[in-house]
Formats: sequence, structure tokens, C-alpha cells
Amino acid sequence: MRIAVLSVLLAAAWPLCAQIDNGNISGRVTDPTGAVVAGAQVTLLRTETNTESVATTNAAGIYRALNLRPGLYRLTVVAPGFKKRVADNIELRINSTLAVDMPLELGVVTDRVEVSASSQLLDTETSSSGTTMAGDYFYNLPNYQRHASAVLLFTPGVTFSANQYTKSLSGMTINGLGSGVMGYFEDGTLATMGARGDNSETVDNSIEEIKVFTSAMPAEYGHSGGVGISIVKKSGTNQLHGEITEQVRTRSMQQRRFFEQYRNSQIQ
Repeated sequence: MRIAVLSVLLAAAWPLCAQIDNGNISGRVTDPTGAVVAGAQVTLLRTETNTESVATTNAAGIYRALNLRPGLYRLTVVAPGFKKRVADNIELRINSTLAVDMPLELGVVTDRVEVSASSQLLDTETSSSGTTMAGDYFYNLPNYQRHASAVLLFTPGVTFSANQYTKSLSGMTINGLGSGVMGYFEDGTLATMGARGDNSETVDNSIEEIKVFTSAMPAEYGHSGGVGISIVKKSGTNQLHGEITEQVRTRSMQQRRFFEQYRNSQIQ
């Protein structure tokens, strides 16, 4: 009975913990005079998978689409007496909230107004700050041992007091906060293990996006008193694709550090 109850609780908790890395899109729908439009239907289509999320504007003309996977979206607004408005190429990043306002023009729904949205560089809807990096970009960086936690090597405000090639967060400090208060999250699940700050071994070319929080993490993360790393893995799309990685490293091809006269293999 205890095992059955625990299984049910874990199954119920899994969707909740897996959603904290998702993002949100919200905004206000207005008419040509600037007055709000209530009851407008807002549809967000993730173009990579053709999955849709639908929201309706409230009495203040505000819509909110929550728990959206990071990616590119097409936003469509439909309201009686107005032309359909479509905004393409809206890029939603990990754990961000985009503000996308949609002004409508008078007309019939069969008419259509299209705009090409540009990505926001600054998230003005949340108080957390940090560095966000695309997974493919991170994969192409000179990451010696291919550990995902090495993203800290490329993040402003990070200092080290230990071996910087280890997969552990131990010895790393972000803006004065040590590894004891860091969190490491993979698809919304806490992935740190033990007091030393060891974390799961994320396959680096499976990362869609990675974010380092350099200020207090949002409250929904929990499990950490300060900063941390959040990773979203790649998901499927409508097109068949795959990836193969080969890595070869030999001692004869490894360079010495600047002040070392010999390689380890030469002094053994």
C-alpha cells in the first residue's frame, strides 16, 4: 500500500516539477484607439511541433499563456469586428516571460495582418537575472571534459577555488554565493547529489538551452538558497533528424599548462 501511494504521489508531482523551466507569453490586445479588447481569442503555435495553446483576453484586454516549452512561436489573435493579426518568429527562451502586445485593426476576420516579431534581449517581466545560452552554441565551445556545469566557465561573475574541470559544483562561486546554495536542474528536476555539489552527467549535445541564474532563482525552483543552473533538453520536432558525436582525446595531443615543463605521461 505504501509503495502504491508513493507511486501515485510521484506520478502527480512529475508534471509539476517538469514545468518550472518552461516560459510564459502575455500581453494586451487593443483596438486602433488604444482601448482594450476583451474576449479576443489568442492562439500560440509552436512551429517546431505544431502544438497549440489557446488563451482569451480578460476584461482588461490581457491574455496569459503559461507553461510553454522554449522555442519559436506564431501568435494569432482573432476578435469579431477586427482583422486577424499574426505575429511570427516569437522566440521564447528558458524560464522567461515575454510581453507581446497585439494592436488590432478594424475589419473582418478573413482579413489578415502579419508582423514579424523580433526577440527581446531583456526580460522585463521577472526580477531574476542570468546568462542564457543555446545548447548548440555551448556544445561548440572549447569545453575540455564536456561537462554541462562547465557553462560556469563562460559566465560573468563566476570564480573558482578548485579544479575547474570537475563535474562537481564544489569550489565554484557565483557573485559570492558558493556551491552549497547552488541548484542544478535538468528539465525542471533537481539534479544535484550529496553535500559536495555533485550533479547529474548531462549529455552536452542533448541540451536545447541552458541558463545560469546569477541572482536569486525564481521561487518555483526551490531546493536552493541562491543561484544555479537550469537545463532544458532537446525535444522532438515534425522532421526526422538525429545527431552523432565522436570525441577522441589522447595524451600525445594534449598541451601542457603554461608553467609546466613536462606532461604527466613524461614524468611517470
